[in-house]
Amino acid sequence: MKWVKHVLAEQNLRSLGIKFDVEQNIPFNMIDLEEGKRRQVRLKVNPDTAVGYGMKMLGDTAWHMTILQKEKRRYWPWSGNQRLSGYSMVVNDISQYIDAYVVEIHDPVTSGLSR
Repeated sequence: MKWVKHVLAEQNLRSLGIKFDVEQNIPFNMIDLEEGKRRQVRLKVNPDTAVGYGMKMLGDTAWHMTILQKEKRRYWPWSGNQRLSGYSMVVNDISQYIDAYVVEIHDPVTSGLSR
């Protein structure tokens, strides 16, 4: 399985004026999935969807890259909670890597609202 660009996500980020980079080989163990769930509207990951995604990821498939917020020495997802949860179910090596869109937004107003 491989991670591929998501044209619509790129267009949305650009239209909002959000700068992003495409980072390759991000260590999966540096992504805080729980922080992503805590900060997003989606209250929980649908386990059936995550398992289904994970099973499909075992094959020769391509998946849209997620958007990750970078903070200090960790990342957390802005998008892709279900894709990343599915991936975590099939990764058998904690040192796996992913490719993703990476943003660094430090807005005190939105940061305060999400806590």
